[in-house]
Amino acid sequence: MRRTAVTAGVAAAALTLAACSPTEGDENEGSSPGELTPVTMGVVVTTSTVPIYVAQSEGIFADHGLEVELEAVQNFAAAAPSLLNGQINFATAATAPVVKAIDQGMPLLAVAGTSATVEDPRAEGNQLVVRTDSGIDDVVDMAGHTIGTNAVGSGPHAAMLASYLRAGGDPEAIEWVVMPMNEQIAALESGELDAAVLAEPFTGMALADGHEAIFSAYREPGYEIMEPDAPYVVLLSSQSYLAENAEVAGRVRDAMIEANQVAAEDPDLVVELLVSEAEMDPEIAEQVAQPGFNGVLTGDEMQAIGDAMYEADMIEQPFDGSASIWEP
Repeated sequence: MRRTAVTAGVAAAALTLAACSPTEGDENEGSSPGELTPVTMGVVVTTSTVPIYVAQSEGIFADHGLEVELEAVQNFAAAAPSLLNGQINFATAATAPVVKAIDQGMPLLAVAGTSATVEDPRAEGNQLVVRTDSGIDDVVDMAGHTIGTNAVGSGPHAAMLASYLRAGGDPEAIEWVVMPMNEQIAALESGELDAAVLAEPFTGMALADGHEAIFSAYREPGYEIMEPDAPYVVLLSSQSYLAENAEVAGRVRDAMIEANQVAAEDPDLVVELLVSEAEMDPEIAEQVAQPGFNGVLTGDEMQAIGDAMYEADMIEQPFDGSASIWEP
């Protein structure tokens, strides 16, 4: 399998977001009355980051007494060391890598959701996309084929593999190829890949190129990994930061819940922020399948992906979803 960096386009957009991290210890300093509390967030530039953009642009963070600096990160693996050593206070990540990290003993907790599933499985951005001549008509047909994923263990990959196993598929019969999502689209076109597990905006781009989405990673009827409106990308922090800064973390959580509500109610604002903050092409931003937005975590969403990963032998022991979320 090939392992490469995130796509050049997303990485370029991320660089425009990067802000200087505070000096060590700044995040724990108190604020005088009327002053905003500094908080740093490591973010991956995707549609799932939109509630954070909303909280910034609409003054929601400020209303909750927070001065949030965004530091661009390529993925959760890149953010985890900075999160654990206190260089950043919060980071975004899909639930599957978080489950894996907690299973491996990392002292992390999910604080709020940043994007969620939707009711309609065809309106989900996380899809198995196939060439029309691939011979793949259902998830079990992945056997004997070459399938692209941006990372083994990513949320969509874990959900798709769990669905395949539930359908009776042989895990050894799939050849997984790891490559950035934009390269997967080109590999579909060339025949290097038979199918690809994609997320927006790449799902929409692949469909525009004539390929077909046949299976929802999270919401396919009969294989539902997660319920509707269940967060599959979260904002998380270290247990030590949360223990020492519970009041601040509570304000962050409340701000994210509010920002998710605004995003859910204003799809035009979502498009605007994808263009202005994620530097997405306006035409693509108009066409992407927007995720659901739900900031409230119950533990059920973590349990669902944890169960799927355990079924797929991606984690070593049964997962406790309720113990993986932080409550103020």
